Amino acid sequence: MKLRPLTLKENLFLLQLLAIIPWILGSVFLFWQYYPEIKSMRYRLEAKEKIPPLFETIKFLQIHRGLSYLRAFTSDPQELNQINSTMQETEAKIENSFKKAFSSYPPSTSKKRKLLLNYYNDWQKLKAIHLKLSPLESFYQHPEIIIKLLQFLKTQGEKYGLFAEPDLYLRTLAQVSLLELPNLIEALGKLRAIGSAAVERNFMPLQDKNIFLEISKLCRDIKRFCAGPF
Repeated sequence: MKLRPLTLKENLFLLQLLAIIPWILGSVFLFWQYYPEIKSMRYRLEAKEKIPPLFETIKFLQIHRGLSYLRAFTSDPQELNQINSTMQETEAKIENSFKKAFSSYPPSTSKKRKLLLNYYNDWQKLKAIHLKLSPLESFYQHPEIIIKLLQFLKTQGEKYGLFAEPDLYLRTLAQVSLLELPNLIEALGKLRAIGSAAVERNFMPLQDKNIFLEISKLCRDIKRFCAGPF
């Protein structure tokens, strides 16, 4: 069977197709070649949206814990009013930061939203009873929520590859700002509470001494880690 000759339009179409094919192949190659960078950039943008509200929530919980402890040992009415006012402002900031954290996780991420909801419910329970607790009871109730949020923060940092950055300085910055610094603040807060309680009671129980020594060692380890790469 003899094939008919191609028309002028068909020849032009064939030439255009042959000209486009290298561009398509080149685009596919470039996308494949640079896809890890695209993926990394997308992860960074998602992390920028999700991680700051978690960090803020932890920070305000730590401030609230310190105010609760300070309030228990304050007798001056004027100072007490000031502390109460600051505590109310801090509680509003905690509520707002939790809302921001919720909004950054769409309904499709039901497991993570459920975890955040559990942490928020823990906070609501603590807020309702913390004034009825003793200073130390209130102080040690806060870390239960804070530690859970720190662990959640760590898993999110790992998910978005912040601790696997090829650049040493960026990787160290992520580890220090998202892991070591919050843990250091938490450790220093506990040391402050134990020290203040010892001054108030004029003695330090053996359990508190052991915690004090353990946290002091942790602080030294964190200090060495932060100073190491630089």
